[in-house]
Amino acid sequence: MIKLCIALISIFSCFKSMAQNVGIGTTTPSSKLEIKSAVKSVVKISSNNFLDTSQLIFSNRNNSNQGTDMHVTSNRESGLRFSSSSDLPANNKDTIMQITPTGLVGIRTATPQYPLDVKGDINVTGELRTNGSSGENGQFLRSNGNGTMSWVDKDRFKNFKVFRNDGGAATTLTTTFNFPAGVTEVAVEIWGGGGQASAAGGAASGGYIYAVIPVGSYTFINANVGAGGGCGACGASALGLSSTVTISGALTLTARGGYNAGFVASQGSFSATGAYLPNVNYFGIDGQSAKPSETSYENSPIGYFIFQRNASGGDAPLRPGTGGRSGWRRYNWDGTNLVSDIGFRGSEPGGGGGFPDGDGGSGQIIVYW
Repeated sequence: MIKLCIALISIFSCFKSMAQNVGIGTTTPSSKLEIKSAVKSVVKISSNNFLDTSQLIFSNRNNSNQGTDMHVTSNRESGLRFSSSSDLPANNKDTIMQITPTGLVGIRTATPQYPLDVKGDINVTGELRTNGSSGENGQFLRSNGNGTMSWVDKDRFKNFKVFRNDGGAATTLTTTFNFPAGVTEVAVEIWGGGGQASAAGGAASGGYIYAVIPVGSYTFINANVGAGGGCGACGASALGLSSTVTISGALTLTARGGYNAGFVASQGSFSATGAYLPNVNYFGIDGQSAKPSETSYENSPIGYFIFQRNASGGDAPLRPGTGGRSGWRRYNWDGTNLVSDIGFRGSEPGGGGGFPDGDGGSGQIIVYW
């Protein structure tokens, strides 16, 4: 009996000394709980069925329940959620991070919709990369509108080519512009030809359209530059001719020519049509009507005179000063002794001609890439 008591005391003393650390698969645990396996160590926290909740809590609360608990919870089929509870109100967070069974990760959101879904600000101290590239000095990140992003230069288009028509060879000058290798988009500015002035007054300028065109599978565009009204090749037509940029069978961008003052709707307009149009960003501006006439008077020792500058041509959109000026006309007070009567041609691109006979300025197209 004495020997049995001594043996039991020895066993209890052994357990007491070993109870500091518990080892599974090891006789020398170095932590409170150490699980060791030669191949793979697995700890499974299991509930009875998929409707139950499994949870692991890391707590640093004291005996007065002061402190913060960090929770790792598997709740039904929603995935793994990281949350916190504390006696400090600011440390109570229902969702710090959520990982769904489908591989979506949410920061501060329990319902992420993307591989990484963050509700709040993001601060990056390193590089921000897209498709493995952090871009070059001075570039900025731009959406391509199709679910991808790319780095682009601050100056989006570094090169340009101007297409003109002086009206001497053809009513519309057509040129093919082939997309340079590596170019993914081009921008175009298009002005229609200005109208020719007439006895009814000065003429209006042509319309204007600007567009950004993704190259896609296309290899070129046609640039068709309209002449101004009254040009040699236009004959007696007072109408400025339209300028267009086209992709055959897919896109037509038009800046229409301006009319003379005899037409009610005299300004050149714009239009965009074609199946490729949903891929193109554009805006347009109508041309400007002829400007108001100006009248002044002079009373001198030799008589009373009237000075009149009839309507000058309209300026082309975004190009002030392109409308042709009307010369001054000097009259005696009774309308006799006309001294001068001359109008000037509108300037390129697309300025309206000045009263009474100024031709319209020819259209113009600029392609940027």
